[in-house]
Amino acid sequence: MLFRSSLLAPVRRHIPDDVATIGLLDEADDADASLWQPYGGRSVRFVTKVDPQRPPEEEWVVIKLHVFESATGESLPRWLERTGGVVVARDSVTAKASRDPDIWYVVRFRSPAGRA
Repeated sequence: MLFRSSLLAPVRRHIPDDVATIGLLDEADDADASLWQPYGGRSVRFVTKVDPQRPPEEEWVVIKLHVFESATGESLPRWLERTGGVVVARDSVTAKASRDPDIWYVVRFRSPAGRA
């Protein structure tokens, strides 16, 4: 059983512990606390806009699929192909019993925006 504070633990397990910053594209009411672990060693930056031509600034990004599709109007695979992102993992997470599970992706960008 997952508690709200550990809701995204199944997603987090795909991100190495030494990754200091994660990008996150989610909804305002999603429980992202578990992505901050290990506490004190990681920060989460909220992705508020997706550039259709460029990768985000962060090398590792957690993406809630329906949020991405609503924000961009395109498919995730097409955007990843264009921006150089690679899917590391895909997980289904049930946040609310009254809804179907949400699909979450862990994506790694080899050449994030702002990096050489």
